[in-house]
Amino acid sequence: MTTDASTAAAHAPLTEQRGARVSLRPATGAGVVLAVLLGALPAAVVGLESAWLIVVTALACLAMAPLLARSQALSVEVANTPRSLRLHAGRTTPLSLELTAHGDARGLLLDVGVGGPSRAREGAPRLAVPRLHAGAGTRVTIPVRFGARGHHDAATLRVASSFPFSLVHAARAIHLPLGVTVLPRLLAPAERTLLEQFVRTTLVGESTDRAARMRTSGLPVGLRHARPGDRARDIDARASVRKARWIAFDRSDMHDDREIAVGLVLRVKGRASSSRRRGHLAFEAAVAHCASAVELLVRAHGAVTLEELLPAQEPLDAHAPAALEPGAVVSRIRRGASTPLLDRLAAVHLDGAHLDEDSGARAQNARRQGPLRRVVFLPLSPLEFQRAAESPAARKAFSDAGSTWIIGVDGSGRALRLSSAEGSSV
Repeated sequence: MTTDASTAAAHAPLTEQRGARVSLRPATGAGVVLAVLLGALPAAVVGLESAWLIVVTALACLAMAPLLARSQALSVEVANTPRSLRLHAGRTTPLSLELTAHGDARGLLLDVGVGGPSRAREGAPRLAVPRLHAGAGTRVTIPVRFGARGHHDAATLRVASSFPFSLVHAARAIHLPLGVTVLPRLLAPAERTLLEQFVRTTLVGESTDRAARMRTSGLPVGLRHARPGDRARDIDARASVRKARWIAFDRSDMHDDREIAVGLVLRVKGRASSSRRRGHLAFEAAVAHCASAVELLVRAHGAVTLEELLPAQEPLDAHAPAALEPGAVVSRIRRGASTPLLDRLAAVHLDGAHLDEDSGARAQNARRQGPLRRVVFLPLSPLEFQRAAESPAARKAFSDAGSTWIIGVDGSGRALRLSSAEGSSV
């Protein structure tokens, strides 16, 4: 998958939500009016008539502001919405919605979130709409950004207004029947440089290796009638003269039959010495590296297998390759496209609590064909990462055609090649 997001073309109509709950809280303007009220009150008490006018006006503003702000939040409804939304975590994506207003709505702030209105406010961008006219539908494009990956059956549109004069802030949540798939976060371009170099040079092979494989494949295996798009060097002149029509060589397919698997360890190495939050950050960083590697391999190689691994040893000891035997693979996804692989990565959890009991048996029955190369991303605690960085095994280079490379990732996003399946310790 190369695009950041995609939405379905079909739209589902929404009905008007009656009796919606609106939350009210004081805004900045309320403090200003209250300060003016407290300042004018002593003058009104001693009999200054102009001060009484200020006090009455301030009280009227404070009394009317909640009603006006609430009416603005309730004046907007959603006419239709896309059926689905796909985006990567941490990336801003435009979402198009059609809104209708019962009356003139002013000073609206719109944002979309998942998991309820409280989560929608966590770093989500907002769209400011100065005014919506009553009656006719208006299509607005709202920037959407989610920080946590996962699959969600619905989303929430939060409509907020502080009209007039930011005295009271009114907010209302509208349920959207919008299926949201938040794919794993991808590495930034600066962080992808080393990973891309590793994928292209070590996993896929150097350009000289690819050229050698191209020379041994694509050899003529027969003759066939020429087709549009054939090159001049593919035409057999003798056969063409003899048959009185264009005849071309039938060449064997040029493809790389080596299987490449990308693995993700569902437990954090050294978790006993790290906090739960640090372990979660390390796991999310490993998922981001795994998703970026999948996208790079799909573009550079085409055939990629996703593996989810539970360590064969509990807890993980220093011999990481021995703890990640092929028998520990609990899930294998079909090859050929990044979409199902990224969808699976959007749903993985730390410790593999989502796995079925028989998934390991199904994985062991899967047969690999041809030479295999594997890259496994192992989440590490900060202490384990520091120890691995100081280990001589982390500086070795491995170039076996059928080996396994283990890359350790810590919570800050740093990655380090640890060892291969030859038995080197981390």
